[in-house]
Parts: sequence; structure tokens; C-alpha cells
Amino acid sequence: MLVYALSLAACGDGAARTETKDAVRADSASMDTSALAVARRQLGPEVRQAIPYTVSGYEGRFIAAAIPVHAWVQDPLRDGVSVAPGGHEIVILEMPDTSTTFAFTKPGLYVTDLPGTPRTGPNAPATPDGNALRHLTGVQDLNGDGDEEVWSVQYGGPRHPYTWEIRAYDRGGRDLYQLASRRRSGGAGLDPAAWDPSDNLREQPAIRAWFEQKLQALETQFASADAGQAGAAAAGAAPASGTAPADAKAPADSAAAGSGR
Repeated sequence: MLVYALSLAACGDGAARTETKDAVRADSASMDTSALAVARRQLGPEVRQAIPYTVSGYEGRFIAAAIPVHAWVQDPLRDGVSVAPGGHEIVILEMPDTSTTFAFTKPGLYVTDLPGTPRTGPNAPATPDGNALRHLTGVQDLNGDGDEEVWSVQYGGPRHPYTWEIRAYDRGGRDLYQLASRRRSGGAGLDPAAWDPSDNLREQPAIRAWFEQKLQALETQFASADAGQAGAAAAGAAPASGTAPADAKAPADSAAAGSGR
């Protein structure tokens, strides 16, 4: 997980910057204060989706922003796995009321292309549109403790060790939860015996139950769109998913997203 003092440009390295609250107040009358507008001012114009939320015990504003990935990015939580161009990284923007410094966190949340979506080139725009992003990332209180977690889904594809993976970040405890699964042999839904949870998820049964329900729903919804892709993979063609399989080699210009858990 990476935490920065603001600001950064479009998901690159952040250069520290401070802004006085007086200046912010002076501009607020003429400035769009919607979550998307704020995220684009601080993180760059490419932000595709911005969801505001709050965390108990913390004053200020939190925004979960989806930023396109234009180059291969090493997944910091999966050795040998890279997120392909066409996916999104979820960045948490924090704006405390009691501080003059904005900050952002990269907790290791990614969104990949939906099944059946062709892989994009490194200079192409990200492919998931607003409707697709709403299926694959969001903010919700997953365990009923009153604090919302930011969640995201990655799709692996037929050649990948897992078919789907879901992650959620709890800003209050700075915990990242994960659950991966793969499709049954023959493509008849997800294999209940193949659930692969992170160790800390075992202590969060409500979050795990939500994860399982979400992944099963996505598998049901998009399995038919994936059928053609599975056939192409069986014939030796490159998968069209947004995540490279563990044995695939990313281009030499792949960018590291950060350290491990």
C-alpha cells in the first residue's frame, strides 16, 4: 500500500503540494465541488469515476477515484501478474478538514476489462465505461460496522490461475481483504472448493459472504460473454482479459504500482 502527500498527475508519482484552506474557500464559490470534479482537479482529468464516502472518527472527505491504466502495471499483491492497459487503478483521495495538505492512497485496488472486451493498446483509452465500472468497483459498508469499504473486481480469464478476484480496502483499519476463485472445470460457474481468501478475511465472515455473492453474480452475468474468449484461449490465442496470466510476459515498459501487502 502506498500513501502520498498530494498532488499527482493521472496516476503517476505524486509531488508533495500544500494548499491553504483560505485559498480553497476563496475559490469554492466558483469551483465545482462534486466528487468527480474534485478528483479530476487533484488527480488529473482522466479520472473516470469518483465516489465520495466518509469514515467514522475522521473529519473531512474521502473519494474513491478510478484512473485508467495506460501501461502494464505489476499487481503489488500477485507476483508475476500484471494489469493490462484498459484497466483502472482505484486511488483513495483524502481531504481532512483539519489539515492544509491533501493526500492520496494507492491500496492495491484494480479493475480490469470485462469478459469479452478486447485488450487495448498502451495509448488507447480505457475500455470499461461508466456502467461497467459500476459493476466492478464501488463503496459499501460490507460488514455492518458503519464504515464503508472501497471494493474492486479483477477478471483473470480462462488461462489465469483465477477467474475472478475481489478486494476491499478499509480505510479505518487500513486493512485490505481479498478473495479469488476460479471457474469449475467445464465452465459451469465458480468452484466453491477453489475460494482463495486472504488470511484476514477469515475474521470477517460478513465481508467474505458479500464477496462470494458478488463474484457468483458476476460469473452468472458475464459467463456467456466469456465463452468465445475461452475458446480462443484453448486454440492458443492470447486472452482478451485485462489481467495477464502469471506465465505471460509484460512489455518492457511495464510500470510497478508499489510494494506488497
